[in-house]
Amino acid sequence: MTIARIHGFISVEEFFRLHSLLERIPYVDLAKLPYYKEDYYDESGDTELLFATGALKLASISAEDGNKYVLSALGENLLRCGIGVNIDVKREKGTELEPRTATKEDIDELFKV
Repeated sequence: MTIARIHGFISVEEFFRLHSLLERIPYVDLAKLPYYKEDYYDESGDTELLFATGALKLASISAEDGNKYVLSALGENLLRCGIGVNIDVKREKGTELEPRTATKEDIDELFKV
């Protein structure tokens, strides 16, 4: 990250954010970051930790498949400038929700007084 800052690839603010992020992520979980190039969830517990640090963002919410996460811009910068892994992240704006059609009963329930 220091070399990335020296060469102007990241700002001073980004450097400090990445440094703080790196301090909070256990070494063993750094190897899991590339899995989040696309929507992903790992039941071993690294997903929650990486999400809490800011390395991931919520990609989709689903009752059947469970929530999926993808690298945040900060997580992508950590991979690129901190670890030396350059990947293109498939990142959509916003969070994708599971489609659901409201029934007449659902609508009636909303406006019940």
